[in-house]
Amino acid sequence: MLNKLALPSWLLYVLISQCFFTLGGAFIRHAGGEIPPLQILFLNYLFGLFFLLLSRGKQSRRLKLGQPKIYISRSVIDLAAGITIFYGVTLLPLANAVAISFISPILMLLLAVYFFKEKMTIAKASACLLSVIGVLIILRPSYMPLTIGVIAMLCYSVFNAGSWLFVKKLLDTDSPGDVLYNHYIITLPMIAMLTIPVWTSPSLAVTVICMLIALCYVLGHWFNNRSLESGDIGSVSIGLFTGLIFSTAWGYLFFFELPDLLTVVGAVIILLGIQVSTEISKKSTSTINYE
Repeated sequence: MLNKLALPSWLLYVLISQCFFTLGGAFIRHAGGEIPPLQILFLNYLFGLFFLLLSRGKQSRRLKLGQPKIYISRSVIDLAAGITIFYGVTLLPLANAVAISFISPILMLLLAVYFFKEKMTIAKASACLLSVIGVLIILRPSYMPLTIGVIAMLCYSVFNAGSWLFVKKLLDTDSPGDVLYNHYIITLPMIAMLTIPVWTSPSLAVTVICMLIALCYVLGHWFNNRSLESGDIGSVSIGLFTGLIFSTAWGYLFFFELPDLLTVVGAVIILLGIQVSTEISKKSTSTINYE
């Protein structure tokens, strides 16, 4: 069995997805200096679709859209999220970009109350607050004037939260694998048209890095979809704060960036928030309303 730690399935999937997403983010930093961010995003979808085709049988490669309008809407908003974050992380210090991106889980938590009738309890709000405090302790972001990079990351937070809501809706009719495959099929032509004007010939090394980015993001998205299939959006959104812990771990493993005492304290507080959210999810279920 995948879960041998007695963790809720949604939390296990969130942890794995954040592990892959943050690893992909580390690779993006390497490729961003050689080719435009928009091109990295295109190659991410191109190689990602290649990996998905390899993993699916001939019959399952057919495009089956249970909710066509939701799929197209999700692809448009997710494309906007991809463009804004790929630009944001190249224009801002990483700590500031990551700090702004964590507005997204907070928005998800609030929007789930409106669109999915998920209860906003004091305990769940406390879990979110603990996670935010932990993020701020770790990152200690500096004062940020309203630059293009800041605006890009603010837009990303809004687009990303909306994308997650669409995925939750799509999982009513389609499997996590189908939701992922259909999304790549629909989005790739969109990003291809935007990439043509900025295209440059990537080196072999950058091409390999982009393939690694694509693999990380395919796996991250798949586990992300499984987490939304297994749990409510409010709990899953709080689990996203663990991404910062994984980012810190990758920094230590690949770049020998030893975390300081405040980073450890912040990580403990985030994990405490996750624990609170886990206990809540065991006691509550959400009633979904799409009207």
